[in-house]
Amino acid sequence: MRNRLTVLALAALLGAPSLQAQYFGQNKVQYRHLEYSVIQTEHFEVHYYQGLREAALDASRMAERAYARLSRVLNHQYRERQPIILFAAHTEFQQNNVTDIDEGVGGVTDPFRHRIMLPFTGAYKDFDHVLQHEMVHQFQFDVFARGRVGAGIQRLVTVNPPLWFMEGMAEYLSIGPIDAHTTMWLRRRRAGRPVADHRGVDGQPANLPLPFRPRPVGLYRRAVGR
Repeated sequence: MRNRLTVLALAALLGAPSLQAQYFGQNKVQYRHLEYSVIQTEHFEVHYYQGLREAALDASRMAERAYARLSRVLNHQYRERQPIILFAAHTEFQQNNVTDIDEGVGGVTDPFRHRIMLPFTGAYKDFDHVLQHEMVHQFQFDVFARGRVGAGIQRLVTVNPPLWFMEGMAEYLSIGPIDAHTTMWLRRRRAGRPVADHRGVDGQPANLPLPFRPRPVGLYRRAVGR
């Protein structure tokens, strides 16, 4: 998830209309009107539209399974059901009216309402990874909010947790301490070589797809001593 938490939170606190227009998709073209249904589980409300019911049922089971593990590891329980919003394709995911989505983003969690949004691509392993990654962010926001959805924005702005901590924890708890991609990045850094060439063909910084981005899980792993 892109690290725009502080910008989003400041925009809400200051009421800046230009930032709201930029980040909340008020001028987006939506090509399809989506009628949502909801599946309620013990801890989640899974929102889906036509053609996604089976995927939503699978996502509900996967979310509850991940919740059982993460709530135990983080010693935190939800007081309210948390929303998960599913999309059938990345193009429809990009048409959401909450925030801007780049092509390389596999999922996003809204710090204001703790909404997880992600597309269901049919690859269960990848979906499970992204779902658990975003659920860690959901837990982080719920901890800041002390169990009251949306109540932690001021605290989040004040603390301003660093990217390596927020994303490192999410990757560490979703893929584990040992990962081939993470090991590759760390070896390159140790050898004194650049982690990756992030420049596009036009010479500007490129937004790499998630599997090819350097993962801050190594920094988090070192920080927590695991």
